[in-house]
Amino acid sequence: KKDIRGAKDKKRKFKELIYSEFRSLWQEVSCQTTRLGLLAYFLWATSQYVILILFTDFQIKYTSTVIMMMCGYLIGVAILGLCKRVRDEKMIRIGFLLTIASFIAFFTVNFFMPNNTSIIAISSFFYTMGNAFLTPSILSLFSKERAVYNQGKGFGLIVSADGSGFLIASTIIITLNLLIIKLEYVFLISFICFLTSWFPYVKYERKRRNAVKNTHLAT
Repeated sequence: KKDIRGAKDKKRKFKELIYSEFRSLWQEVSCQTTRLGLLAYFLWATSQYVILILFTDFQIKYTSTVIMMMCGYLIGVAILGLCKRVRDEKMIRIGFLLTIASFIAFFTVNFFMPNNTSIIAISSFFYTMGNAFLTPSILSLFSKERAVYNQGKGFGLIVSADGSGFLIASTIIITLNLLIIKLEYVFLISFICFLTSWFPYVKYERKRRNAVKNTHLAT
């Protein structure tokens, strides 16, 4: 009887734990600030994976571009490490500017010199450098919004958004590869995804700032 009662207690506690976790997760997702941040990150991830999958899996001749992308990301991470006193919001805005500038440079030069591998490599270098500022900064913002014991849930949501971005990007690239779409259109899709992310991010930043102000006023 004791064994049966003990097994029932364990089962009941396990159910309570699952219910508690799902309830707290639902509370996280139901927060508009969190949803806006996740949407912005999802669009960043989709934009980035579209380019990464294109060059790493389907375009073997662009080996130099892949190397430049890795170098750009590593240098971006190194620069980010030297800017510890710079606010996360500012680093994200710098990342936006660098990434958008890389797209503009690609489309402008590619108009006069189509499929120039040097231009593609240089544009990709600054593209990944800009992206290197985004992910660590948004993770930092998510961690600051939560208590230590709740940070894992925030990071888990970011990972889910990242995985969703990868799946969408993979579907896009496979479809475009079957249709034999030109490289410029792939960059255009990536650019549209990235540019669209600005709108939820701006709202996220504004709501987060207001929430911080209200917290300070309350204390």
